[in-house]
Amino acid sequence: MPERSFLEGFPGVTDRVEWFAIDYAAKFWVDAAAQYRFSLTADDAGKLYIDGHEVIDNDGIRPPRIRTGRRNLSRDVHSIRVEYMQGPGDRVALVLEIAGPGEDFHVFSTNDFWPPPTGE
Repeated sequence: MPERSFLEGFPGVTDRVEWFAIDYAAKFWVDAAAQYRFSLTADDAGKLYIDGHEVIDNDGIRPPRIRTGRRNLSRDVHSIRVEYMQGPGDRVALVLEIAGPGEDFHVFSTNDFWPPPTGE
């Protein structure tokens, strides 16, 4: 969710506009083993974990800030966890992006990381 006024809230998640947290966890498939870059924009606090390892620490109560990290990923299923906390008002933002080798950052979606059909 790109930066916006905290009065607009976090659509689809909560009616609260301040002092709430989100703990998102999912699995995703990586088709090509490589080092992947991640970017996390958060207002206020955010952390990214891949396979239980902290990749980005973007913690703190402050305006939106971008932090990046890298992780070598094998061709396999991986776990992702994003912790987010919205503190006091003004702004709200949470954007996770990914870039594979030679790619520009784009918004991360587990829909882009499905395993191949059985038998491949």
